[in-house]
Amino acid sequence: MMMLSLALFLVEVAEAFSLFNFGRTGINSVVYGLSSSVSGDNNNDIQVKNTVDDEFDKERKAELFQFLLRDLEVEGVPLLGCDVVDQRTFQAATWSITGQLSENDVESKACMIFEDIPIDDLKTFVDSISVIKTQQRLMDHLQEIQRLSFSLVGKGIGPAMIVETQNRTRTEKSTYNYRKENSLMPKEVQWTAAMKSFVERTNLDGCDDPIAYRFVGSSDVCDIFSAYWNCICELMVVDETEIRSIVLSFPPTTVDDEHSMKETHDRFAAIAEFINIMHSNYKSEDTFELVHLHPTYDRDAIHQQDEQVNGHLPPTGWLRSMMGQSGYNEAAYTLSDEQLTLQNYQRRSPLPAVIIKRTSPDSDATGELENGSTEIDIGGKKEIVKGLQIYSENAINLAKEGEDKLKKALMEEMKLIR
Repeated sequence: MMMLSLALFLVEVAEAFSLFNFGRTGINSVVYGLSSSVSGDNNNDIQVKNTVDDEFDKERKAELFQFLLRDLEVEGVPLLGCDVVDQRTFQAATWSITGQLSENDVESKACMIFEDIPIDDLKTFVDSISVIKTQQRLMDHLQEIQRLSFSLVGKGIGPAMIVETQNRTRTEKSTYNYRKENSLMPKEVQWTAAMKSFVERTNLDGCDDPIAYRFVGSSDVCDIFSAYWNCICELMVVDETEIRSIVLSFPPTTVDDEHSMKETHDRFAAIAEFINIMHSNYKSEDTFELVHLHPTYDRDAIHQQDEQVNGHLPPTGWLRSMMGQSGYNEAAYTLSDEQLTLQNYQRRSPLPAVIIKRTSPDSDATGELENGSTEIDIGGKKEIVKGLQIYSENAINLAKEGEDKLKKALMEEMKLIR
């Protein structure tokens, strides 16, 4: 199945070393072979200052780094050597290991060692996650991230990062198990057929053949992030004549009451925002564009309702101004607010998903700015809009089709995934 290829691809990208079970944490670990000429009777005597003094020469830092790794090994912490070469493979490896740790309800810990990743880049990642965790709005829907912590070994004395998980609370266990029990497992043939039908029906701009379809077999956000970065890595090494876009789908919920549907949409929005943050941090938007999809997609329920957000539709409140700027003055004045919200059907897919598209000079709609964007006036404020013409035309066409026809087409596609 295609969902299995994601895990296998990581082994190619982050060429794993020998497998070994350290027992205490209960996970299979990739051991990084360490050779050390340093000896000492009491490793606990070593004190690491908040900031490593510049006067430490490389040899002394290396010795201290080895001591700290030994201490971790004595604790029973797996030492995972990851042969990653850049930020994308680093992300794929990190979230793959984190996903393994996240499966367990009890606290666990692992140390990942990255010879080829600058320590400053590791620090940037650790700091980014720390900042994201302060946003309770996101953590309310990303409980797996809430119980995670990342830190540098010895405050950054060497290229290693510690990943830790806390014990799940009773409430967290209940939520995690409920979500797992009420998520569909991927069925490759059916899911591919459903998503292909959606992509062809909506004619998503820039999502050109050849398109690959990938699936995540877990509802855990760590596994979703791992799959996302593995797809990025796949696009980096596969020629665009073989794969131009990847549609990565996540397990949908089997519960369809109003409360559960709102919760799954809020969680989808939080996952999309997290992906956007990391995507932007590593300048991936220069190479790839994102399109976020969900069966009940609602642009007005996405954070930053009055701003253009990466991977999302333009705010509904912008559409009239966009239509006027595009020359569709009649539609701008005559379409009702309810008709304008039908633009959401551009992103209402049978499965929650993210489409990762290679960027190209022609991928944006024609506009006045060099990058295919256009400056428009929204309530007296200047905004930069990408895809002005396309989004305007799509909103008008969807309004003409009407909700009954749009909903029927989506329901037919959703039948395929059951």
